[in-house]
Amino acid sequence: MSSVGLCPTAGVGRLAGSITVSEVSKEEVIAYLSALQPGELGELLLDLEELWGIERLAVPRSITTMGAPLYELEELEEQRRGTDVLLLDVGPRRVLVMKAIRQVLGGTLELAQSRVNVGQGGLLAESLELHVAERLRVELVAVGAKIELRSR
Repeated sequence: MSSVGLCPTAGVGRLAGSITVSEVSKEEVIAYLSALQPGELGELLLDLEELWGIERLAVPRSITTMGAPLYELEELEEQRRGTDVLLLDVGPRRVLVMKAIRQVLGGTLELAQSRVNVGQGGLLAESLELHVAERLRVELVAVGAKIELRSR
């Protein structure tokens, strides 16, 4: 049975407090940590970092797997800032465009109608999350509208 590592400030062969290393197994430590709530675990990590003098590493500018960037942080920030949806042309199916707007963005029929009227040739919706803007674009293009997405 394996045992947990030593606490550098507790002395050789002893954990912090009065428990010796041989009295606590690795599995018992894992079971204890697994039972903690996320907030309690976060506090424990902060206490251990302070006790052992560990500094957190800086966040990398991109996350890499197998040599290729998984995503860029700038790209994530761009998505968080929002995307504007411009309605360039309603197309021949105005009612279906209003229905698609209500389906994706919610709201009343009057609100969808005013978005189409005001949005004709201009801004239909602003500061949407990228996945919502993409879904709106797909739905509107499917019913014949012409759409443009702009990042903020």
